[in-house]
Amino acid sequence: MQKAGVDALQIDEPMYSIGAPLDMGKKAIKIITEDIKLPTALHVCGKIVRIFDKLLEFEGIDILSHEFAASPDNFSVITRKKLEEHGKKLGVGCVKSNDPTIESVDFSYNVIKKAVDIVGIENIIVHPDCGLRLLTRDVAFNKLKVMVEATKLIEKEYE
Repeated sequence: MQKAGVDALQIDEPMYSIGAPLDMGKKAIKIITEDIKLPTALHVCGKIVRIFDKLLEFEGIDILSHEFAASPDNFSVITRKKLEEHGKKLGVGCVKSNDPTIESVDFSYNVIKKAVDIVGIENIIVHPDCGLRLLTRDVAFNKLKVMVEATKLIEKEYE
């Protein structure tokens, strides 16, 4: 993948938030990433309140990617100090992937702004909560447009 020009790798492990064995996952991810020289994200959707501190310990992971639009309680365990001490960035889901309703730009802006206020703009990457594959193409496209518009508003504030 690196030779082909891929500039990042994301590993999706949605089961971690509902009780999959983290010790086994930690070992597997270390093996997967040991020869990767790309930024590597670990996406865990759902509520990560119980496991976030354990995810910080995963070797080979540069970005912890989570849903915040549908799971705002996830913000309760996120701190700038924790991320920076572990050399991680935060992937911030700002549009819901489990709801066909198109969010307002204000809604997504507020999710992103909360992340920026907690961890700093330099420590976030904006994305949907999870994959949009279960939504119609039109709905997914419009959610992405909302996400982009909200991100542009945030960027303007920090220019």
